Amino acid sequence: MILEALPDIPRTYTACAEWAACMVYILLTCTHTSRRTRALVTSALALPALLIAQLIAGALPVQLWLPGMMSACLAMWAVIRIGTQASSLAAIHMTARAFVLAEFVASLSWQLVTYFFPPVASRTPLTALLSLIIHACILIPYTALERRHFRRGDIPPLSSSA
Repeated sequence: MILEALPDIPRTYTACAEWAACMVYILLTCTHTSRRTRALVTSALALPALLIAQLIAGALPVQLWLPGMMSACLAMWAVIRIGTQASSLAAIHMTARAFVLAEFVASLSWQLVTYFFPPVASRTPLTALLSLIIHACILIPYTALERRHFRRGDIPPLSSSA
């Protein structure tokens, strides 16, 4: 059975990946000095907020998994909206991109951690370090690739003609 082969991703891994993905888009849009303070405050408050959202979602029964995921998306949207001062529609667009990125980073990180450290997959400093390295190896190049869409820190237009 798959549950025996690969246990569920810990909520802390998911929350950290969501936070990091949100920070990618906040950092891409905060090149103006006036936005940097807002980005710093948002980033400091966002991680605990996303952790709480994930822990609450994790405590829900499995029948409420979808509303739990929707609440995580809503929390990510709020972080991006506040951190970037983007319009609601632009924040939805960035949230969708950040959500896909976060799920990829969290799942890849968890798969590699459980592959290399099966018995104690989420409880040692070594696994946390491995996860941090995996996050950096994905997020740094991804941010560099996304930078072309955020010239001068402007939020990109949503039309396909741009």
